[in-house]
Amino acid sequence: MKTELTNNDINQYRENGFIVIEDFLSPEELEFWRSALTEAVEKRGGNKLPDRKEVYGKGDDADKEYYDNVFDQLINLWKDNEKIRQIMLDERIGKMAAQLSGADGIRIWHDHFETK
Repeated sequence: MKTELTNNDINQYRENGFIVIEDFLSPEELEFWRSALTEAVEKRGGNKLPDRKEVYGKGDDADKEYYDNVFDQLINLWKDNEKIRQIMLDERIGKMAAQLSGADGIRIWHDHFETK
């Protein structure tokens, strides 16, 4: 994983809100991330969160129908999948996020995967 950031990388991020890191992951790392995500999504079986099936704005049928037709979103895959946990808690990624934001440290609030 390419985790070393230059001052130019940091400045570009702060100016534009994103950076592109070519070949950020090696082919082996990319395959691990892909297989981890595929495994986590399959294991979740469509459940939005690890501890309950549905999460909708107001909990009514209109919300359910809307969200079911727009996309599937899975939240906190790291809580019930060890491979996703390994990725999300990788100190190198946290260090990069802190450097880019100018913070002393970064804490993960949650991961969020969307598909349709």
